[in-house]
Amino acid sequence: MLPPRSFCCRPHSAALQERRQRDSPCCWELSYQAVRGRSQAKAVRGQKAHTPEEHSATFPLDLMLRPPAVSLGRDMMTWGIEEEAFQLTVQQQPRESGVRPPVTFSPPAVSHRAWGEVWGQHDHETKVQKVKLGETVSLPCKAFKFEDFGNTRLQWVYDNKGHHHKIYTIGPKGEFREESELKSLVSLENNSTLVINDVQVQDEKLFKCQIEDQHGNIKESSIQLRVYKAPGEPEIVMKDIGIPETENAVEIGTCESTNGFPTPNITWYKNESPLRNGQDAVEVNSQVTVGSSGLITVKSTLFSPVQKSDVDAVFYCEVSYYLPKGAHMKESQKKNITVYYTNTKVTLFIKPQSDKIKEGDTVELICEGNGNPQPEISLYKKGNDTRLKSHRWIVSREDSGGYYCSAYDVESFDEMSAETEMHVHFLDPPVLSEHSPVIVTLGSVLSVSCQANASVQTEIQWKRDEIIIASGHILNISLEDYSNGGQYTCVVGLPSVPVLNLSKELQVIVKGKPYVEVSQQYVEVQRGKNVITRCKATGYPLPKITWYINGSEVDAKIAQVYNVSDNGVVSELTLLVTQDLINENVTCKAYNELDNSMGYILLHEKSETTVVPISNTESGATVVPIPDAGSRSEKSYGVVIVAVIVCILLLAILGAVLYFLYKKGHIPCGRSGKQDIFYSYACHNEVDIKNTPNYEWSPQLLKDLSGPGT
Repeated sequence: MLPPRSFCCRPHSAALQERRQRDSPCCWELSYQAVRGRSQAKAVRGQKAHTPEEHSATFPLDLMLRPPAVSLGRDMMTWGIEEEAFQLTVQQQPRESGVRPPVTFSPPAVSHRAWGEVWGQHDHETKVQKVKLGETVSLPCKAFKFEDFGNTRLQWVYDNKGHHHKIYTIGPKGEFREESELKSLVSLENNSTLVINDVQVQDEKLFKCQIEDQHGNIKESSIQLRVYKAPGEPEIVMKDIGIPETENAVEIGTCESTNGFPTPNITWYKNESPLRNGQDAVEVNSQVTVGSSGLITVKSTLFSPVQKSDVDAVFYCEVSYYLPKGAHMKESQKKNITVYYTNTKVTLFIKPQSDKIKEGDTVELICEGNGNPQPEISLYKKGNDTRLKSHRWIVSREDSGGYYCSAYDVESFDEMSAETEMHVHFLDPPVLSEHSPVIVTLGSVLSVSCQANASVQTEIQWKRDEIIIASGHILNISLEDYSNGGQYTCVVGLPSVPVLNLSKELQVIVKGKPYVEVSQQYVEVQRGKNVITRCKATGYPLPKITWYINGSEVDAKIAQVYNVSDNGVVSELTLLVTQDLINENVTCKAYNELDNSMGYILLHEKSETTVVPISNTESGATVVPIPDAGSRSEKSYGVVIVAVIVCILLLAILGAVLYFLYKKGHIPCGRSGKQDIFYSYACHNEVDIKNTPNYEWSPQLLKDLSGPGT
């Protein structure tokens, strides 16, 4: 029901003036009521004696009536409606006749004029203006028209508990900011628009713009200012103590969102599903607090039954609120609650949970119940009634065996127990049948065994230079030469525990006479330059090296000696090449308590005859130089050897041909001339070597030079 409002008329004719004098005041009071889609209007005319004479009618309207725009002609009154107007005609009858004047409605006889264009109108359609806290807002005056400027008075007011408070006035007498709580925050734009700076919650009021002309006629419009402020992030606090399992609703937690406006709304969620008040015994209580600034804080408390499954439940809350542009929401952190429920059994296990526990590992025995809180636990080892002092320790092989725990639930007073087994693996260092180092005679066979004590079956491998050479407990080493000596390693592991393995080394030394190796048997030299010769001797006991030149021992101080292994030594000799050293042998002699060996190096000048060294390092035979009829290549000994062999073959073939001709009688024996060159070979079948140069000859070379038939 809209409030009744009175409208007074102005006389426009002599009849009305006469009526006003007779029946003053001339006022109509109108009221409206919407009843099931129909609108009802009642018109009451005021009488001089203030005993109203009522005229009423009920009429259908498809559109909601706005506050009426009333104008009085001679005998008619017009209601303004949003899309169309109706005309009310009042026919006056003599009062003494006792007949009420009829009220009739007819289609509009005059064109409809927009609201605010008619003086005496009051706009009851209130516009809503939305603004965020702290912003600046502009409130337009809907009733103001451009032609009103200069001859009217415009005044902004606001309602507060049914009272009007002036804010701003502008008119012919000037522009005034009225005394109000908004005085320092308001201004006027375009002669009608009220501007409010730094809007606060207290500014959410109904503002009215009133325009009064010089005759005292008033028209007005209203704006409802709505202020919005987003609340703070929701803060959720769950119960910090355990909540026993129960079917009754108990406090779960609180959710609070502060300093919002208008009042925000809080919704609780459990595992992404909203919790409704009154649903499944859930209770949600909200507490609203308004601060001195007008901002609102909402605190919501959740009460709910608690089940065992709630131990993994996720709770959070959501605050929803409005801003000028629509609805918004914020979510809190997601949290759990601690649920207490009864233990029915316990479980005992070892951490880490592995069957590969070995000596030196840190283990922990854990006895857990299936409830919350955990029961009181005691740990024991089978065969020993003494309670374990610690549940965590470094294990040894003695810790293998059975364990059990005893538990007592303080809520149900039930006793429970559980047991488990622990097997600790171990591996002792390997033991070899021979002590390192072991000395073995050259040419013999060494047999070595490797054993290790372990918790399970072992796997044994033998390695040399990180390469597996054999598997199994026994290793047989055939010491055919000095290279078979050195370090051998026995590696023992547990296939079931791959990380558990140990190793043991064995140093094998081969005992025997020295074995000599020279860097080069043939060295080309130049006079006045240094030459370096190297000699390596292997044997045990460790041999010593002595150098000789032309049978004379070289001063040991000019030779550099260093060890390369337990049974090997290297000596380097640096010489200045002189004429005396050209085509001479340098001898390297190595010896120990068992025997000695020698190696030979021939120094040959580049421009002279090339020789091929032949040596027997095992027996100590002398290096024999072999003469060559032509010049030798500086890069390869192989070319010299091939040339010598070809010459020998050619001589042999030529000798055979001459011998064949001699047998046929074509060449008599003893003839002079060029044939004498082969005389000693063809006739006497022997070679005179007495006049050969002073070289040492090998037996094989002498045999090759003697020709066929020897």
